[in-house]
Amino acid sequence: MRIKYSGIVLQLLLLEGFLTGCKYEDGPAISFRTAENRLKGEYVIDKFVKGGVNYTDSLKKMICNNLLVIHKSGDFAANQPYGSCGCIGDWVLFNSNTELDLDFTAPFILIEPLGAKFSIIWTIDRLSDDEIHLSTNYNNTFIELFLKE
Repeated sequence: MRIKYSGIVLQLLLLEGFLTGCKYEDGPAISFRTAENRLKGEYVIDKFVKGGVNYTDSLKKMICNNLLVIHKSGDFAANQPYGSCGCIGDWVLFNSNTELDLDFTAPFILIEPLGAKFSIIWTIDRLSDDEIHLSTNYNNTFIELFLKE
């Protein structure tokens, strides 16, 4: 009887952990990879909306090769080898991995906040194995940035 009770308690604790484990509004509900490991990768810009206006095509033309490479070591780059366009910077996860601070140390693009020479704190709305959905308020303007591997 004691073994059954312990098993039921363990199952309830695991279920509660699964139900409350989703840190991001758009999921995933469960992942066996750390947030840092899910961030690491090569991403293309899928969507960039600032103040309700879609600037995706403009941004794709400004970032070299439309490729953002996020390294697990805490740095990122969107530039072409030996080229003069793109950006580099550092990133930090905080607030229980629900926020991402992107610090652009050498921006060469013009759309703020991605071209601003300071750090921007983004809310992570979705962080899956192949997608990142970010949002922020910048100068009282709501901004969304969707990246896909």
